[in-house]
Amino acid sequence: MPALLGAYLAARARLLREATDRAERAERDRALAAGQARAQERMRLAADLHDVVTHRISLMVLQAGAVRMSTVDPTIRSAAEDLRTVGCEALEELRDMIGVLRIDHEEAT
Repeated sequence: MPALLGAYLAARARLLREATDRAERAERDRALAAGQARAQERMRLAADLHDVVTHRISLMVLQAGAVRMSTVDPTIRSAAEDLRTVGCEALEELRDMIGVLRIDHEEAT
């Protein structure tokens, strides 16, 4: 009887360890998958910002510069220059954000 009890307790302990190991492995796998999904989303967002938003702001900056150069009205000229300046600042901020998103992705992989 003591041998059977010892075998039962040993088997139970082994099963408990295996179940705990499986649960820990599953949790690590879930965390890894979540991290990879976040990294992929960051790269998608960086690409979208770069391809769409940056391009459109660049067009606005160029058009504001063209208006500034083609008008003689000082009020319009000043407003176009202000718009061009703000657009250039927005482009710099976008480039910084894109860089941060990409750096975070590289660190995650």
